[in-house]
Amino acid sequence: MTRVLVVEDDPNLRRLFRLIFAQAGLDVTEASDGREGLCSALDNPPDCIVADSMMPVMSGMEMLIELNRRLPEAPPAILVTAAAEFPPEEEMREAGIVEAVAKPFDFGRVVALVKSLTENRH
Repeated sequence: MTRVLVVEDDPNLRRLFRLIFAQAGLDVTEASDGREGLCSALDNPPDCIVADSMMPVMSGMEMLIELNRRLPEAPPAILVTAAAEFPPEEEMREAGIVEAVAKPFDFGRVVALVKSLTENRH
């Protein structure tokens, strides 16, 4: 089963991700900030990460950049953000971000992205 790590500081949005991803047949692990997400991904690397860009303790970008430094093959990542602009492409590449999605977003699109990014990893 495809494992997705959702790193989101908003508990309601995290719960919604869990429900929608579970309905799509994905196994979901949750983290409430970047540091927790980093520890979770290092302990048990997921097939894909969906991370909020702005969180307390450690941002999604910081977490993903650090994860890419530590794992030889970091999982692909989707960055969800409420920011007016996406990070520069070079930073997104360094962080392993395949796609950035602006909030509010279509959950169906995010599920489809996760599935397309992970279909060849099993």
